Amino acid sequence: MLNGNNRPRRYPLRAVACAAAIVAFSAVMASGFVKCPLAMAFHVPCPACGSTRAARALLTLDFATAFRFNPLAPIVICALALLVWRALVLVFREGNARRVDEERLGRAFLYVAVCATIGETLVWVVRFFGLLGGPCPV
Repeated sequence: MLNGNNRPRRYPLRAVACAAAIVAFSAVMASGFVKCPLAMAFHVPCPACGSTRAARALLTLDFATAFRFNPLAPIVICALALLVWRALVLVFREGNARRVDEERLGRAFLYVAVCATIGETLVWVVRFFGLLGGPCPV
């Protein structure tokens, strides 16, 4: 969209609001206040169990602990962070993130996130057979 000066219109306040919401959500998740509903209901780990704890370990650069909680968590976290970054750029530039999958870069980030999530599910299945340290503690 162009404004009256033939310059593209920008949405910095909308992008800042989205970034603030993402930071707030991340802080709540990192606090440990929210527990996995699947693990609480069925007392078994879900495919993503350990991802939040792995993210906390990565923040302290404890890679061994992060790998123990969820071996693919670093890849999923990086892929999601890149996707969020791409979405924020689109919100700043266009006012929304609807086109996140229409450009080559957004599709690549989305593809990596989907593949890593499928990988997490495969690791979850393998861990039930005692491999990779067994199931993540709930």
